[in-house]
Amino acid sequence: MNAVAADARGTMRASVLTSVGTVVVEDRPVPTPGPHEVLVEVAAVGVCGSDVHYYRHGRIGDFGVNEPMILGHELSGRIAAVGEGVDPARVGQRVAVEPQHPCRRCEQCKAGRYN
Repeated sequence: MNAVAADARGTMRASVLTSVGTVVVEDRPVPTPGPHEVLVEVAAVGVCGSDVHYYRHGRIGDFGVNEPMILGHELSGRIAAVGEGVDPARVGQRVAVEPQHPCRRCEQCKAGRYN
């Protein structure tokens, strides 16, 4: 999930990096959670160093931003909806998002330092 603020009309506001040095706030449709996913209503979001790199340089290492990208992956909020396979009792639960996808194979990951 990306950083969003939803309203009653089924839209959300998102900070979108459209090009190097340009961020615009856009209204976007609120996504529907797929199987084993949840929709988080964001309460707070941090500006990460990677967001700053994308803004200033349009890239981090080998990963370049080639199309508009919603910023804000360090967030907290409440589960607003759940997809198939997720316990409906989770709705309303407070969450903090851990956005990393560790490889779990390298020395750093094996030592618990995957970020």
